[in-house]
Amino acid sequence: MKFRVIYMGTPSFASEVLSFLVKQAAIDIVGVVTQPDRLVGRKKKLVYSEVKQTALDHQFLLFQPEKISHITHQLSQLKADAIITCAYGQFLPETILKMTPSGVINIHASLLPKYRGGAPMQQAIRNGETETGITLMKSAKKMDAGDIFSQLKVTIDPDETLTSLELKLIQASKQIVQRDLLSILNGRLKPVAQDSDLATFAPIIKAEDELIDMNQPGQQIYNQIRSLIDNPYAYAYLDGKKIKICRAKYQEDKHSHPQGQIVSFDKDQLVVAVSGGLLLITELQIAGKEKMSVTQLYPGYHQQWQGQRFTSNEG
Repeated sequence: MKFRVIYMGTPSFASEVLSFLVKQAAIDIVGVVTQPDRLVGRKKKLVYSEVKQTALDHQFLLFQPEKISHITHQLSQLKADAIITCAYGQFLPETILKMTPSGVINIHASLLPKYRGGAPMQQAIRNGETETGITLMKSAKKMDAGDIFSQLKVTIDPDETLTSLELKLIQASKQIVQRDLLSILNGRLKPVAQDSDLATFAPIIKAEDELIDMNQPGQQIYNQIRSLIDNPYAYAYLDGKKIKICRAKYQEDKHSHPQGQIVSFDKDQLVVAVSGGLLLITELQIAGKEKMSVTQLYPGYHQQWQGQRFTSNEG
């Protein structure tokens, strides 16, 4: 028996999951829903989602509504057995939550009830967590509060970045889908209610979340930097310029340098003093310029920056 599935998702993570679902013999993708095309950047280039590209590659029926409620009738006509969502980006109304026999099955990148919301990977790294995972859940009206079918844990390494963690969680998503999805669709795997008293939240990243408070403990600064690699990157100010930190490591060290001070700058790394340790920076992006390695920056900046301090304000 094949299960008719409507898939909803938007970014590359969701595209990888869709590509995996396509290969499952018991799954028939009857429609794909993703966010509308957007104008991006100064040149207002029209960009569409990775999920749209995957849908086009497979010639799936594609929907891109500004509001999901605008296509309720069209979706109901597909007579799907289930809706599967992964980082779609819109709240689903009750009419869609109850549209199919299996409801809406959501693939969420945390071990719920921890990190409900739109940025669970970033917030887990920023908070210094040592593990996270994937949750298969039945979507409810309240955000990420639905009953849980199953979970799969993933380790967060000390130097894990957002990019490397995302790759781990994509793989975990494929594993848990292969292991449990058919049991959910067949009704053999029953969901269990979340303990809402244990819920924590992971709101989407805002511009102010990218600015580094140089008065924080060094480990917290490093966690913030890791959580935003490779998008959108954390930043501070140096010599009156906004500087994004694109690659760095952290080393515990007892020192007497002021926080934010550059204590050494050679062709391999820029060493910055922080509370409790040192940031070893190997790649930066100066405002208005491309990303550059410290090796590339060294000839033009080592004398200018030596002994200066990274700060949390422009002045």
